[in-house]
Amino acid sequence: MKLEIGNLLLLLKTKPAGLNPKEFLELMEQKQKRKAHLRKLLKAMSQEGLIFKDNSRYKLTDKGKAAFVPASPKNEESPRTKKLRSEGGKVGFFQNPACLLEVGTGSKINLAPDSEREFLPGDLLGFEKVESGLARVTKFVDRKVEILLGRLRLAEEEMLFDPVSESYPKGFVLRGLKRDEKMAGKKALCRVAAYPGPRATLKGLVKENDQAAYQEILEANQIEPVFPKAVLEEAKSFGTEVVIGSGRVDLRSKAFVTIDGADAKDFDDAVYAEAEPGGFRLWVSIADVSEYVGLSSGLEKEAKKRGTSVYLPGTVVPMLPEALSNELCSLKGGLARLTLTAEMGLSPTGDPVDFKIYESVIQTQARLTYTEVDRYFETGAWDQAPHLAQKIAEYRALAKVLREKRTARGSVNFSLPEANFEFSPQGDVLGLHQQFQSEAMKLIEQMMLEANEAVGRYCAEHRLPVLWRNHPEPLPDKAKRLKDQLWNQNIKVSQLETGKDYNKILEQAKDSPARAFIETSLLRSMALAVYGNQRVGHFGLAATHYLHFTSPIRRYPDLVVHRAVKAHLKGETVPKLAHWLGEAASERERFAKTAERDGVKLKRMGYMAQFLGETYRATISGINRQGLFCEVIEPYFEGFVPFALVTDDHYEFDEDLNRAIGRKQKRTLWAGQGLQVLLTGLDLDRRALEFAWIAWV
Repeated sequence: MKLEIGNLLLLLKTKPAGLNPKEFLELMEQKQKRKAHLRKLLKAMSQEGLIFKDNSRYKLTDKGKAAFVPASPKNEESPRTKKLRSEGGKVGFFQNPACLLEVGTGSKINLAPDSEREFLPGDLLGFEKVESGLARVTKFVDRKVEILLGRLRLAEEEMLFDPVSESYPKGFVLRGLKRDEKMAGKKALCRVAAYPGPRATLKGLVKENDQAAYQEILEANQIEPVFPKAVLEEAKSFGTEVVIGSGRVDLRSKAFVTIDGADAKDFDDAVYAEAEPGGFRLWVSIADVSEYVGLSSGLEKEAKKRGTSVYLPGTVVPMLPEALSNELCSLKGGLARLTLTAEMGLSPTGDPVDFKIYESVIQTQARLTYTEVDRYFETGAWDQAPHLAQKIAEYRALAKVLREKRTARGSVNFSLPEANFEFSPQGDVLGLHQQFQSEAMKLIEQMMLEANEAVGRYCAEHRLPVLWRNHPEPLPDKAKRLKDQLWNQNIKVSQLETGKDYNKILEQAKDSPARAFIETSLLRSMALAVYGNQRVGHFGLAATHYLHFTSPIRRYPDLVVHRAVKAHLKGETVPKLAHWLGEAASERERFAKTAERDGVKLKRMGYMAQFLGETYRATISGINRQGLFCEVIEPYFEGFVPFALVTDDHYEFDEDLNRAIGRKQKRTLWAGQGLQVLLTGLDLDRRALEFAWIAWV
């Protein structure tokens, strides 16, 4: 049998379990020297979406089957999709002022003067083109935007609803709600109805206070926003002034700085470094929280129960009362603070030369923000003391050395973005932006990583009972599945055993339109990092000794490490740890992460509610059997498009390839594909946003 794509497809038709290269050659009576040519054909078939790789075996995709088998009638289209396709003609979304966005092309068409205009933005309408390229509405098809955010207003005899969005008219009459002065000015979600005479039905009031809005999320994750009165009193009992005991190393003459986000209040780490003939000397001083949180105190019991601070957009639920977290322990500029300092001598390549850890007192000279440090790196502009600019430049060079050291040994360099909310002084959301880790963030991260590793080696050397931060190697079956998935994304993977292998994939994917999807797939293939009483090592950082030391204000495991180190320094017996402590700390961390993700979703949904009915350029960020996850860059948010609303074809999902293929036109949808969407709805239960498809771009 001739070695060509058509014959490979025919052969795979008879082998549902797939074939490996050796079996292909044997069945086609080809010699082994033809293996290289076979692989080229298989790669080409993969790029066309005809086959996928599964455990070294190649199998047909739905598209591959459709190349010579009629499409199966299974997975029938939804009634709504069938209706839209059977109507024929043209459909478009109504937009203000008086135009339609044509579904399928995304073209904007103005309405004819005599056309019906009593519609709301987002209404799906049938239309026909008339003279001069104008459109005349022929039928109302569907209302896509039903729930709007706005405020209630008193009228003479009734209550009115004014949507926040400027695209919608004001003064919807609220049905079923009597005139009530107490309701005036309240923020609400309402279901809007058709004309004539705009009317709406109240769905529910929106909680304006962040803590009230987040209450359901906090309760679901067993997070208590209020401290017991006795714990608050205990935190206040230390007063507001630091008492410097004997035996502490006085580092107040050194120009320590903190570098954090602009809205941070709990400063638990400060840094100082100097260049030396033999390399560098780095001091990382961490708030000495254990000086105030005794082993049998109420503060200790509360911190252990909470496990971690929880950071929600615009607010924080701290692990320790604010009298400590934001005041006495926080390393505020110009104030003396008790610290535990890790002093590290480093070679020119960042390797450890010597190490000391001791109780200390510092006084930071400046509170720097990521924004101003990044601005200095980019423009040279600097508003702080001139001598600090020189130090920041030195820290930049040191961080570069440390990062290169970690990358060389296999630390994985992910670069996934996060949602960054822009707040007004009053706490209102002004913007929602995509934020990657900046150079200033990477600078301080490298110093914290170095301190964590150095303290980890110290604790291992002295056999101190601490909580280790362990990150196990990926499970073999996950790694195998990931290799197949990457192959189907045209990413060459020879092996997937170390962090270096992950970095090679990230380098290959950096210019791919599906980069974010590939990077997320890599991250999901890894095991979760957890706390444990026994040291395992950290795969993602390629570190043999890793623990958390640098954030005792907001993480309980760091406090455990501090307490063990201080007891050892004083020659005291270091208390043993309960066997369950690592699992408990990991569980609290998981609850906190879930709450933080849900908080972002809720805040994002609340902000984007004002833009319902707006159109956006998006990219597919993920696919499942129900539809497409789509990402918009500015403002930075994600929504979902059900396949039932993608009306140019009937799409079937191929899980192995993570693609969807149109049954008739054979269009392939993949992560990174561009499209135009309409923001149509709020899924209040999932705290998610919903899209309708307009056109491919």
